[in-house]
Amino acid sequence: MIKLKSSAATHVGLRRTANEDRYFADDAKGLYVVCDGMGGHRSGELSALAALDTFVAILDDKTGDMSGAIESANNAVVRIEGITGYRSPGSTLTALRILEDGTAEWAQAGDSDLIRFRGGEIEVIAPHHVDGWGCLTNFCGIGDEFQISTGKTSARPGDRFLVASDGLSKHFDLKRSETLSAFLREPKMRPDVAECLVALCNERGGKDNITVIVVDVLNAEVL
Repeated sequence: MIKLKSSAATHVGLRRTANEDRYFADDAKGLYVVCDGMGGHRSGELSALAALDTFVAILDDKTGDMSGAIESANNAVVRIEGITGYRSPGSTLTALRILEDGTAEWAQAGDSDLIRFRGGEIEVIAPHHVDGWGCLTNFCGIGDEFQISTGKTSARPGDRFLVASDGLSKHFDLKRSETLSAFLREPKMRPDVAECLVALCNERGGKDNITVIVVDVLNAEVL
């Protein structure tokens, strides 16, 4: 048996006028989701909220699964204006669900980050959906071209997961940053670790909205 403990925070940053990120973090459900409304597109904030609410609601239903949830999130964003195309409503979505048996399921649409820190090493779990110019090739709201991207890995005591919008990676190299690694290496997770990482992003310029969820996987038997 494992137990989960998370720290989450979001902030508008220093260059945006509105925060179009939305997140969900529930240790009892083992579910962690970050949605990033696409800047410059119409209804970015509504897109993130629609994607998040739809995704979480489907997984709350015991018959729901990650693939169906993220496909429904895409459809929910399309329904906001009923169209797809240049600058139509859009949101990225990155999700992690950790089950009691240690299975870690993930879903990805876009370029938010999901990494796992294990045994001193940082591993990228969910691939980014971007082309050679850094443009998104998949996101909720793209419509019929939507790609269902899901997978499974493991979660075991001592692991630490990070789910974050791209506002974090604009300020840190997630695989090489000594600052980020220092936070992930701490034997006991700081309750305010997400707030600290958000504050560091703002100290480095706050280029975008930033949302961070850090999840500790603990051994329930020794608690």
